[in-house]
Amino acid sequence: MRSLLRNISFFFVAGSLGVSAQSEGGFTSGATSYCDSLNSGFISLNGHNGSILYWEQSTNNQQSWQQIQNTTSTQSYNQLTKTTSYRAIVKDGNFPQDTSTVATITVHVPAVAGTVIGGGTYCSGANNGTLMLSGTQGTVMYWQSREPGGQWQDITNSNFSLTFVNLTKSEEYRAIVQRVPGCDSDTSARTLIEIDEVSISGVLKGGDTLCYGSAGDTITISGQRGVVLEWLISEDGKNWTGEQAGEISYVYPQVTVTLLYAAAVKNGVCPTDTTEPIVIAAFPEVIAIAGPDASIKRLESVTLQGEGNGNALWSPGTGLSDSTSLSPIATPPETTVYKLLVSDGNGCYATDSVTVVVEIPIPSAITPNGDGMNDTFEIYQADRYENNSLFIYNRWGQLVYKSAPYKNDWGGKSADGAELAEDTYYYLFDYGRGDKPVTGYILVKKQ
Repeated sequence: MRSLLRNISFFFVAGSLGVSAQSEGGFTSGATSYCDSLNSGFISLNGHNGSILYWEQSTNNQQSWQQIQNTTSTQSYNQLTKTTSYRAIVKDGNFPQDTSTVATITVHVPAVAGTVIGGGTYCSGANNGTLMLSGTQGTVMYWQSREPGGQWQDITNSNFSLTFVNLTKSEEYRAIVQRVPGCDSDTSARTLIEIDEVSISGVLKGGDTLCYGSAGDTITISGQRGVVLEWLISEDGKNWTGEQAGEISYVYPQVTVTLLYAAAVKNGVCPTDTTEPIVIAAFPEVIAIAGPDASIKRLESVTLQGEGNGNALWSPGTGLSDSTSLSPIATPPETTVYKLLVSDGNGCYATDSVTVVVEIPIPSAITPNGDGMNDTFEIYQADRYENNSLFIYNRWGQLVYKSAPYKNDWGGKSADGAELAEDTYYYLFDYGRGDKPVTGYILVKKQ
């Protein structure tokens, strides 16, 4: 606005003398500020000299102006969305136009808190990181944190970043942002820092010392926190191999060597924790070899050829000279399967068996025709047993002959000396020593 000292000019208008003063733009009033676009009001012009030609407005910090066709001394505004400046252009007579002072309506754009970047999952007590605001418009008033679902707590921090360290529980974070004091604030989207508890390996149960060849059994784990990543196996405690992930128990195979077992447990993102190992030990192998099968005639003997590395016990003990010897003399009355059990002081044992076949050389037929060949029923070594006895039955079960002791002299006759018909007869021979009698059929053929 020009100086208030005015130059006066004179002019004639329609035969009269006119007087005009220098143009004065005057003073605007009504400048103010708002926090949002819910605004309206007036800019007033005072102290001007001359006629108002028009008003102007600028929305780019007075870099350029746009005319408003308004010649009154007030200029209204309504729901401005950005800061806008106003001024009036005034002209008096033939004097040059003058510009009023500027009145600015400041519109503060709402704050935009944006998004917090940097959440994630960490292990309890061994973590650190930085949260950053992104897309923020305004000034950070403070940050807030809470346990998920809990009450928000203020954090005194007006920076665009927030550092965390050694958290022991899960936390949500957000930032409160304001454009200018007095205007509404905005709250950022929250981010979660999830905290996993430290892995705990727990304790294994099932260690034992077992006999060589024992069937597999189960190792269990208890008191762990996390999942079993793998079961670890080692022969020397230094070199380990892993297998069977995800199970809380492990079935080890047949025991033939001493092995160490451990479990690797991991909870979330926390480092793996490994249990103290347990031992599944194997006692030395017990060996039992019963030896080769044998074949003897009845009443003969054979020495069993057993081998082993512990205490021996043969069963049954019938016909054995010593059932606790690895090499007893066997005189079985009939074909017998002997089982050898070898045991050690740990209760471990092994077994094997041997068969002793007993041949009984008893003829199946006699030909009592007086030719001196096969005329009588001869039982091998019958005469060695003084208490023996022989019984002969016909096909109808009738006793036709008996002799005690029998002296290998039956030639197909009845007890009273009568000739028996050619036929098949049933015999029962008892050695008289407590053994099971020998039975069978004998054909009597006289031609």
